[in-house]
Amino acid sequence: MRNITTTKELKDSIEELCIKEGQQWQELKLQFSTTCESLKPINLLKSALQEAQKDPDLKKQVLHTALDLGINYLIKKANAFTANFSGLDFLKNIFKKNDE
Repeated sequence: MRNITTTKELKDSIEELCIKEGQQWQELKLQFSTTCESLKPINLLKSALQEAQKDPDLKKQVLHTALDLGINYLIKKANAFTANFSGLDFLKNIFKKNDE
C-alpha cells in the first residue's frame, strides 16, 4: 500500500477500491451460485456416480450390494408365496380337483 499525500490520490485510491470491491462482490455471488448448484441433491448424486465410475472396486461393491438386495427381495417374495400356498395344501387342492 502506498502513502497517499494529496486529495486527488485519495479520491483515486477510493475509486480503485470501489471498483475492486465491485469485482470481488460479483466473484463472490458467482461462487455462491456455483456452490448452491453443486449442492443440489441431483448434482450430488451425479458427482457420486461419476466418482463411482472411476473406481473399479467401488463398482464391484455397488454391483454386489445391488445383487444381494435383489436376491433377498426375491427370496422374501418366494417365502411369502410359499407361505400362502404350502406344498401340502397345493397337493390337496390338486387331488381334490382330480377327484371331482
